[in-house]
Amino acid sequence: MTTGMSPIIPKVDVSTAPNDVQKITDDCFKPANWFVKYTEFDPAEDKYMAISLNYRGDIKSKEANATVQWLKSNNKVALVEWCPTGFKIGLNEVPAVTLESDDVGAFSKNAIMIANNTGISREKVWKENLLKPVKIWAFWKKYLDVLSEQPTDDVGGDNDNAGDDAGDN
Repeated sequence: MTTGMSPIIPKVDVSTAPNDVQKITDDCFKPANWFVKYTEFDPAEDKYMAISLNYRGDIKSKEANATVQWLKSNNKVALVEWCPTGFKIGLNEVPAVTLESDDVGAFSKNAIMIANNTGISREKVWKENLLKPVKIWAFWKKYLDVLSEQPTDDVGGDNDNAGDDAGDN
């Protein structure tokens, strides 16, 4: 899952930052505002399977719906064709709370995006392919270490002393 938030701006820049619904929604889809990092994310190639936008603050449903239509018409997001896809929009009148010790500024409008996209599968496959040789080497090293700890004369061969003490009572 990909999660993004907007606006993420320091307290000193709050007065000059734009805070309209279209801008904060667009910023949610920028990798700089995501809580995960995809090194190879390509907005033109990687498509979304599902998107949930949760707005907080003074945002009306008409504004939110118009912004989603703007995202689609300007090709800001690409949706997969092979499954029924869409946007889920949540509205909450209470703006997000900020901590006094936090450096992020407080805004009257916020957006959080939670989405599932195809870029995460490529990132996971890349990491698995990177680690696969290491895992194979570790398995064989452990296997060979176990074999080297066992005595070689007792493994599957005939033992000349087998049965010498059986029945000697």
